[in-house]
Amino acid sequence: SPEQQGDKTNTGNFLGGSPRALGADNNIEDVDKFNVFVKCAGKTLDIDVFPLERIAVLLENACQQAGKKRCTMKLVYNGETLDENKTVKHYKLRRGNTVNLIHA
Repeated sequence: SPEQQGDKTNTGNFLGGSPRALGADNNIEDVDKFNVFVKCAGKTLDIDVFPLERIAVLLENACQQAGKKRCTMKLVYNGETLDENKTVKHYKLRRGNTVNLIHA
């Protein structure tokens, strides 16, 4: 019956599961989108990212929103230029962090 199906989906999932079940799924937060702020020329852009997304995707989205040419720009966080081939998670970016979009 539909009731039984409903029960199945509510037991052992992320919210009510055991810690072991959580660990088996390799960090829930890896799939959750969050926003970071990108500063460029006095403007602050609000951009959604995924932890396992490459920095190249963030750079592309930031340049698009800022009206800049991607090939002339780079992202800097805490004084470090972000490598386009690394992930958002690699740099430990969190919700609400601010990244700078500057000329490369």
